Amino acid sequence: DRLLDDLLVYCLADDHFLLVEAARNPMALGPIPAGTAFVPGTASTGRSMKLDYSLDGGKTFSDAPTIKVTGKDGRTEIVPAPADRYTTIRWTLETPLPAGATTTVSYQVQVR
Repeated sequence: DRLLDDLLVYCLADDHFLLVEAARNPMALGPIPAGTAFVPGTASTGRSMKLDYSLDGGKTFSDAPTIKVTGKDGRTEIVPAPADRYTTIRWTLETPLPAGATTTVSYQVQVR
């Protein structure tokens, strides 16, 4: 049984295949399962690593996702999306990954 507010840690590694030649701009995708919410600040980062988030299951990504909300006055404004709206995390290495190299990224989600 899972308990409300349990933290789950996901680690993604690219060592399940051997890179025969350098990979340019390799990416890793981390889905955020239904019934959980991404814990802000827990996605691993590193040198030459770009971190983006998706609100639509990985169709589009942004480093700072936004949503439209309607205020009490009826006006629509664009505000930062809360982390519990994130559906996918994407890491992109901005430098080539050498042949034979591996990298690991991780993040945490909280059971809602």
